[in-house]
Amino acid sequence: MQLHEYTSFDGLGLSQLVRDGAVSAAELHDAAVRACTAVNPHINAVVELWPADFTHIDHTAPFAGVPFLIKDVAVTMAGKLSEAGSRLGAGHVAALDSHLMTQFRQAGLITFGRTSTPEMAFATTTEPVLYGATRNPWNVALSAGRFQRWRCGGRRGRHRAAGTCDGCGRIHPRACRVDGVVRLEAEPRPGLERPRHGRNLQRPGRAAGREPHRARQRRLA
Repeated sequence: MQLHEYTSFDGLGLSQLVRDGAVSAAELHDAAVRACTAVNPHINAVVELWPADFTHIDHTAPFAGVPFLIKDVAVTMAGKLSEAGSRLGAGHVAALDSHLMTQFRQAGLITFGRTSTPEMAFATTTEPVLYGATRNPWNVALSAGRFQRWRCGGRRGRHRAAGTCDGCGRIHPRACRVDGVVRLEAEPRPGLERPRHGRNLQRPGRAAGREPHRARQRRLA
């Protein structure tokens, strides 16, 4: 799959291609890796990529086979580094999938890497000493806000879906207006469209603590 083909679909569209047999999950993964490889050296938004696991793909899942990036804080994938953007956590390997990671798997998403985060998600810009600053994709002379690391995998990076979170309990509305992304809300917010209350749980029975998490995908009209 060529990158211009990959970027012409949103996450749901890519999943439908997999179900229809038009492309394989491996082909989507290859396109996602090529997109990140082309863009990430300029903006430093993705801190690690790893080989994807295609052994258990549920073709009835809404995002079956869609490549996915997790944020390096508060969500863990068994056997993968989980450092929270901090030198204190450097080298820490997660023993188990977090509950939210389990939900990502059940949705059919194929996780192949992790994005940067402010150190322990405390800062308003993504400039951890551990991995260095994430640059603004529209102007690399500027740093990126905490929400913008997603964009290496989003509009500018050409990737179609990634996880994100916000310590204030929301994902910044400007990202939705400018980038055309879809937020899947973890908790009810007046005036926002959302699948239903409690869609994205950090642990069973609880939407989130200080850092509500979302999945995001590019929305194509």
